[in-house]
Amino acid sequence: MNVIKLLLVLSISYISAILIIYSPTIIILGLFFFILSIYLYYKNFEGFLLFVLLLCFDFANLFPTIGQFHTYDLLFPLLFLSLGEIIISKKKKSNFCYDDLKHFNFFAGMFSVFVVLAILGIFIAYLNENQPLIYGLRGARRYFFILFYFVVKFNSLNINKLKNYVINFSLLLCLLNLMQYFLYNKINIFYIEAGMRAGTLRFFGGYPIVVLGIFFIFAKFIRYRKIKDLLIFLVLFIISSSLIKARMIMFGILIAVVMISFRTRIINIRNILFFFISAILILFMYFGILQNQYQYKDYMYYKIIYETKNEIKYSEGNWLVRLKEYNYFLKYWMENPLFGRGIYTSTYSESIETQGIAFGYYLSDLGWFSILYEFGLIGLFWAIVLIVYILKRVYIYQYYEMEIYVYFVISTLVTMNFFLLSHTVLVPAFFASMFYNYTLTFQKSNITYA
Repeated sequence: MNVIKLLLVLSISYISAILIIYSPTIIILGLFFFILSIYLYYKNFEGFLLFVLLLCFDFANLFPTIGQFHTYDLLFPLLFLSLGEIIISKKKKSNFCYDDLKHFNFFAGMFSVFVVLAILGIFIAYLNENQPLIYGLRGARRYFFILFYFVVKFNSLNINKLKNYVINFSLLLCLLNLMQYFLYNKINIFYIEAGMRAGTLRFFGGYPIVVLGIFFIFAKFIRYRKIKDLLIFLVLFIISSSLIKARMIMFGILIAVVMISFRTRIINIRNILFFFISAILILFMYFGILQNQYQYKDYMYYKIIYETKNEIKYSEGNWLVRLKEYNYFLKYWMENPLFGRGIYTSTYSESIETQGIAFGYYLSDLGWFSILYEFGLIGLFWAIVLIVYILKRVYIYQYYEMEIYVYFVISTLVTMNFFLLSHTVLVPAFFASMFYNYTLTFQKSNITYA
């Protein structure tokens, strides 16, 4: 009987995917996808979660895009399938420890509220600009991936195995990106549009996975203080930052690493002051005494810093574009600040977002303002409550991975949204679902909290 029910859920998932995604490609790829995902789900749940992450981030751009089809489109039917299997098998949360049960109830409530906000956003977009509801559902479909939280919580998870998978795959991606860099225009390993920054090639396939790998390996270094883990962190950070050349990502990782290091007392105030004063002296010499001599030298990092300084000083380049983007979207957001403008899809040509693309304006460039724009002040309040709750708990349970992630999210919120952008919403769901592993550890250690 359970097999029949599972096939019924599978069929509903498949039909829903075709209707919502409206991509005939999924009919061809779906068979292989479902066979592989079902196998991993039952035989290697950690491998299944890595597979889900890869699908969410367009499989790290390792495969060419077919029409308008993206691999993250496959996650929608998989979500139906996974939740259906949980309901059919009647899995319980009885194995949760008491502390984790409190966290489960909080996150379950918060993520359910977010789904309600996403559904509300679909109707708001319909009321604001007459966007058809089916278009709104297509635009909001990735926000429902936050429900993968329940999929992880109701299955047995070996967290160390999952983290090792992510770290090892991050190393593989760095190696492949290096190969792509030297073989550029000769062979395609990654199918991603390359750009230029500071006169050098700029690209990186699958960078969100590598960012997660950086969080995991540095947290591992803090926990066990092994030089090997520090070296892996440096390899991941140096290679990824050298190729992607994303200033905010580099800045966010450095800030997060310094903050977690200071809080865990890997470095103290004396060391920070020493390095800070040394850095100031070096920068003063570099930009003051040696600026004229090296201004036109081909030093990548210097050129990035020099380019950034000029953008801010003369209000040009990306700095000017960001200012124009804020002015453009802020004007329309002010029409409905409480609930926002709603959720749109790029296939609806009448939306403010789609028209803005013609001018080079992208909502995804504006960090947390995208939350404010789509979900209004209510959505921003929801996000702040969630972040504050997480910050209070990660200190207690020594959940270093999520602590680093939160520091990164906060330090990059002006121009990046690695928190609740439609293709990153899976990340906080995964982090939140791992709370059980840390609360259980503390329960076994007989540690009590007020």
